[in-house]
Amino acid sequence: MLDLAGGTTVYLACGATDLRKSYHGLAAIIKLKFKLDPYSRCMFAFCNRRRTSIIMLDLAGGTTVYLACGATDLRKSYHGLAAIIKLKFKLDPYSRCMFAFCNRRRTSIKILQWDGSGFWILMKRLDKDSFHWPDTPDELQKVTLKEMHWLCDGLSLTPKGAFEERHPKIVV
Repeated sequence: MLDLAGGTTVYLACGATDLRKSYHGLAAIIKLKFKLDPYSRCMFAFCNRRRTSIIMLDLAGGTTVYLACGATDLRKSYHGLAAIIKLKFKLDPYSRCMFAFCNRRRTSIKILQWDGSGFWILMKRLDKDSFHWPDTPDELQKVTLKEMHWLCDGLSLTPKGAFEERHPKIVV
């Protein structure tokens, strides 16, 4: 168990886990094996047998975030999403940027990020409702990390009542 700044607790599952499991499969492991609530505000990290993959993601404040607008087939894994970034959007998937994708029904988001030694993947699936994802297909939209959090929390990219970000030119 780790305690991150901001009060987030991360549980590291020691030993090998089959990372091909669905959300429900991983949630069952958390609940049955570790006797923890999988729906708490904690993060859980799992590693595969060869210790070459782990499930978690680095959400650094200065990270550039790109949204792949429209729908993406989220059955794609690391290499498939990296190919979309490279071939369709002509960007480097090995940059430190976050690339976010959404499925056709707007119920799942998958985020891909390279950390210098491997890809991280983070996925969120809603049990009900849908994300307010931009509709324009074949477009890549650069957003702030704050806007990405808005989308993940069910808000639109321009929530009503939110303050616009300003950059004053004069310092008094």
